Amino acid sequence: MSLPNMTCSLTTIAILVILLTNSCTFLVRYNKMAIVKTSPKGQIVIPKEIRRRLGLKAGQRVNLKLVDDQRIEITAVPPDPVEAYCGIFRKGSSLTAALLKERRQELIREENKRT
Repeated sequence: MSLPNMTCSLTTIAILVILLTNSCTFLVRYNKMAIVKTSPKGQIVIPKEIRRRLGLKAGQRVNLKLVDDQRIEITAVPPDPVEAYCGIFRKGSSLTAALLKERRQELIREENKRT
């Protein structure tokens, strides 16, 4: 098999290199598709442009659906408002712990006044 005789200028080669390095961005912008690699653990990185368009934040869940045993459909799962607000009072000390501490201090002060 022989390759066709092609002569390329340095400008043409530079343009091809730029196109190859930006191919993922090009695919995302124009075809809404990108090629990614899986890690040894089966993890993938969703390209920044796709994450931005889906509004995905770090740690947000996504739904994976196998379509026709050939494709994977990824859908952003909207944050659960209940889950988002669970534990908002757990940061630092809890309100209950603060009230108990205050009550103990009052009891100690009352005890000290009596003696």
